[in-house]
Amino acid sequence: MLTSALRARMPFAGMRNGWTQEFAEILAGHPPGCLSPYSLAVVYAVRGDADRATSYLHQSADLREATILLLKVERAFDRVRQDERFLALERQIGLL
Repeated sequence: MLTSALRARMPFAGMRNGWTQEFAEILAGHPPGCLSPYSLAVVYAVRGDADRATSYLHQSADLREATILLLKVERAFDRVRQDERFLALERQIGLL
């Protein structure tokens, strides 16, 4: 799973340097379409990219991925948690 690979390689604090290269290496190891939208949302949320994170979270919700239920407790989303789109998604799937 992508999130496991990320956690093993990068702590949540101070991971700005080399992030793009690490992300590219992780993505290169997976064929297109083989990564879950939730996992990609985690990547973009950690980067602080609320646009892409919420877009992938909506895809995850549409696919009814079980991992979407981790939305409330997943630390990776801390940087985008106050975004209105994120809050709207939480309401949509019944977490708020």
